[in-house]
Amino acid sequence: MKCPECGARIGPELKLCPNCGTLVDQAKTQPIRARVARRIRISPAALIVAAFACAMLAMVVASGTAGYYQGLRDREERTQETARLHFSRGQQNLAAKKYELAVAEFEYVLQIAPDYPRAPELLAETRRRMEIVPTPTLKVVTLAVGDLFKQGQAAFQAKDWGKAAELLVQVRALDPAYEKAAVEDMLFTARYNNGMQMLNSSRLEEGIFYLDEAAELRPLDQNAKLQRQLAAMYVTASGYWGVNWQKTIDRFTELYAMAPAYRDTGRRLIEAYVNYGDQYVKEQDYCPAEQTYASVLKFGANPNIQAKQDDAHFKCLMATPTPISGTVVISGTPVPLTGLPTGRLAYPIVSPTTGKYEVFLLTASTQRFDKMITGGDQPALQPNGPTIAYRSPGIGINVYNYAANTDKTIVHDATAAWPTWSPDGRRIAYSGKDSTNNYRTYIVALDAPDQPKIVASGWGPAWSSRGALAYTGCGAGGVCGIFVTQPDQTGVAPVKLTADRNDIALAWSPDGNNVAYMSNHSGNWDIYIVTTAGSVRQLTSGNGANGLPAWSPDGSGIAFISNRGGNWSLFVMGPDGNDQRKLLDLGPRAPAWQDQRITWAP
Repeated sequence: MKCPECGARIGPELKLCPNCGTLVDQAKTQPIRARVARRIRISPAALIVAAFACAMLAMVVASGTAGYYQGLRDREERTQETARLHFSRGQQNLAAKKYELAVAEFEYVLQIAPDYPRAPELLAETRRRMEIVPTPTLKVVTLAVGDLFKQGQAAFQAKDWGKAAELLVQVRALDPAYEKAAVEDMLFTARYNNGMQMLNSSRLEEGIFYLDEAAELRPLDQNAKLQRQLAAMYVTASGYWGVNWQKTIDRFTELYAMAPAYRDTGRRLIEAYVNYGDQYVKEQDYCPAEQTYASVLKFGANPNIQAKQDDAHFKCLMATPTPISGTVVISGTPVPLTGLPTGRLAYPIVSPTTGKYEVFLLTASTQRFDKMITGGDQPALQPNGPTIAYRSPGIGINVYNYAANTDKTIVHDATAAWPTWSPDGRRIAYSGKDSTNNYRTYIVALDAPDQPKIVASGWGPAWSSRGALAYTGCGAGGVCGIFVTQPDQTGVAPVKLTADRNDIALAWSPDGNNVAYMSNHSGNWDIYIVTTAGSVRQLTSGNGANGLPAWSPDGSGIAFISNRGGNWSLFVMGPDGNDQRKLLDLGPRAPAWQDQRITWAP
């Protein structure tokens, strides 16, 4: 059959188009007509052309085997992602009691991914619920409400909670006023006990369903709320199993932190780490594999995992960069550093696979760089700490502790951007839009993330070692530029250092006396320095864009990015602009690069 909306092929058992989501009436859809083959005469000239085309095709096939297998892998990933999307829709429809839509979603999941976890169970559960939904059948009509009530009472006294709930629901449907208080009291107890029994017997989705039904009648006690929450967290974590190991780990980690003894959470968390490490090894991405196996060993000694970690560590150290789509960066692979004299430098780079930004950490002491964050940008290194604050697009501001391998959202604001650390590493300043769509700069403490404080009207803040906060904004009379304020002092007016709203990407020198920034005064993006007294000096010039400055921890140099050679690269120069040299290539793409940030810390 064909969908009347988009024309996609639809199986006879589906009621929902898998392509566009249109609810389909199979009685009104038109069958796809088979095409009638025609006899075609082929001329000798066409045969010669065809033979030449076949020869060329053979050459393409011979050279494209690797691409074929990569295509198979990509297709499998797309299939899993599609299945996950429709599985989620099925769960939503089930929770909303839209059972026909839920059946269609689960059936489609099993059609494209027959082994998808929990899909058969939820499909069966949805069909079972469709059968028990009270409908005005002949049997129900002929039975007196009083008889149904007595049957419900009998099932309740026999502690047959599921049957009692089913019968009492029918009583309410036929006559909502009949023995209202008694029916409601028994129905709540039946749903409550049935839900708790389901949770105890590992039928978590059903248990959650019945507890939610009970909660519609009266509030649940604290124990039931906790058990429902734990079950929901477990179901969510299990839903990512085999589809997305990072999300599986994140969800099981949250559950483990709350209730480490809940079911087999600890074992499954360890297995998820191992599977994720094995996936990295399969992809020959040995450095993150080493880190992932190390997370497993935190749970206890394991000779097999130790051997895997040792092997990944050796291959990580021996690996060399491999060009990918014009860039010499490969995630998690070490590279000899020819110019980074000290410290750690975090920078964003566009993944050639996903097209999204990732954050890498380049470390001078180990002579390697590692991928730290996927799907994040604008990194800010905590002073003398193992934590990176970064923007999570569409979510807010996150902090990732790469020593403990923990990631947490501390600012839930989709407009939040440009995080920067206080000198003591306990607070973060950032910018976000208010209700009038204007940027404000806020400060939030890590131990009180729900209490942000507005300190300035502007964007792109940078916190100095002396406690001053620089930002780009506009003052009285609409004059814009770089301003400096003292966020921990009251009654001190901001000081304006420059007079151009395009003076952005601010970075303080370690001594707190100078602000490096980029601007396009001359029509080309270049790097400048302004002193706290207002004296300005230009450091870069010439062809290509130059920007995103970051001071070295000792003040002896400034890192920046530039596309002067055609591709984007990471450079370093002296604080006077001399001795400009390239550290490494970043690749051909850097979308919206003016909104990015790099940071250099001890």
